[in-house]
Order: sequence, then C-alpha cells, then structure tokens
Amino acid sequence: HERKQEPKCGIEEFMVETNDDLSEAEILSTWFCPACTFLNEPLEAQCTMCGRANPLLKQQQTAKRRQIARHAQVVRQAELSRIQKLEMMDDLERDFDDDEEEDEVV
Repeated sequence: HERKQEPKCGIEEFMVETNDDLSEAEILSTWFCPACTFLNEPLEAQCTMCGRANPLLKQQQTAKRRQIARHAQVVRQAELSRIQKLEMMDDLERDFDDDEEEDEVV
C-alpha cells in the first residue's frame, strides 16, 4: 500500500494507488493531525499520538451552528411575515368595517 502523504490544514490529501483496499469514503474521512501529522481514524476526536483535537470536528460543529442559526433566521422571518400578513388583514377588515358604517350613516 504505497501512499504519497502530504498534510495540509489537518485534512488528508493524498493519492492512493488503485490496488489499495481503502474505500474513497475512508480516505476522505481520515485526518492528519496538524501538530504531529499522524494519520488518524475518521471518528477519533483527538490525535491517537499526541492528543490534539480533531480540527475537522470543530469545523463540522461550526458548520452545524451556522446551519442552525440560518434555520432560526428563516423561521423568525417566516413568523414576522405571517404577523405582518395578519396585521394587514386586520387593517383591511377595519377599513371595510369603517366603509360599511359610513354607508349605513348616509
């Protein structure tokens, strides 16, 4: 299993010969430790050799937080839009009621 390894920002980037038995998913999910360059298993929270935190997990957590924040913003915007529509309908109903009252007075 010959591999050309070149760590970059804690993310594994290397070429695997076609006779290698690692799947593409396994290759893409393993990670190099940015401190000691050890190639770690995909689900390891920290480097097996030096104990440094997996930078990919932090990136995933940050991405998840952003996704949750965007979803919350969409929900708030939808609720605001719904409230504005209800207020507009109330205004139209009041205007209609006012017009009917004026017609009755005349």
